[in-house]
Amino acid sequence: MSQTPEFGADRQLPRGIFGNLHRAAAVLVVALSLVLASAGSALAAPTLAGEAFTWSGPPGAGDVSCSPITGSFSYEALPPDIAGPTYPGSFAEVGNITFAGGVVTAWDATFDIYSPLGAHVASGATHLAPGGGRPVTCTPSFLTRTGSASAVLTYTATFDGAAGTDTGAASATVSFANTLGVTAGTFTETFGAPLPIVQPGCNTTGNGNGNDECNQSGNN
Repeated sequence: MSQTPEFGADRQLPRGIFGNLHRAAAVLVVALSLVLASAGSALAAPTLAGEAFTWSGPPGAGDVSCSPITGSFSYEALPPDIAGPTYPGSFAEVGNITFAGGVVTAWDATFDIYSPLGAHVASGATHLAPGGGRPVTCTPSFLTRTGSASAVLTYTATFDGAAGTDTGAASATVSFANTLGVTAGTFTETFGAPLPIVQPGCNTTGNGNGNDECNQSGNN
């Protein structure tokens, strides 16, 4: 008389089923890893670190000027110019600089980045970083006006679409010579620069304010 099989402690699963389960688990782990890697790549925040702007005019469009009377310095860098290599293409930046005592005391600018085909990639703004002011020259004359300014800046960039935003520091330098109304200028900006270290008691122009440990400009 045949008996109906019963499942018990000594009941064994059919041979080979464990191998199939192991293979299925391995496939699931690989698939999950690929999904997580893809999601991580998609969520990776964009960055301007390593990006550099380079402009010279002419032939580039734009203008640079300064006034020692008002302590102001302005520039406009427009294509054709060069942006890259992180986001290759061109850029446009317009900035205003304030200076006093031969040092930058404020720097505010806005910029846009374009692809080689002219599509808009990102927009952003820069401001003077604490302790980031550097020397300024502004020498007007009847025939020739010259000037230069440099600083360490903080920036915020917003990328088109859902790419996100990026913040950091950049170093910028602008210079020009205007002879008989014709301006030859240059502008460079490199993103990913280190922020300056400001010692306690120092102001942003490097003066010590009575602190003997502040020697940014040799003034205590």
